[in-house]
Amino acid sequence: MRIIINNITYPIRDHSLDSLPMYICLCRAVTDRQIRQSVENGAESFRDVRDELDVGTCCGRCVPDARILIDETLAKIAAKLSVAA
Repeated sequence: MRIIINNITYPIRDHSLDSLPMYICLCRAVTDRQIRQSVENGAESFRDVRDELDVGTCCGRCVPDARILIDETLAKIAAKLSVAA
């Protein structure tokens, strides 16, 4: 696998892009991992995550992406629970 940044190709050795953190909220330096962890620890809505991590409280550009990530994480948790039941 490789990644291209500024027309320079960098090989990625034995790593997947999923293992690298991605910043969702640049203003508050909140990553996708932090948002997922917040949901896994009990946050049930964007409001819960916002109150915990301060995500989306500056410019607001990250709110749609944060909401999608929260919904995806909640869906994964629900799927695991339904399989276990």
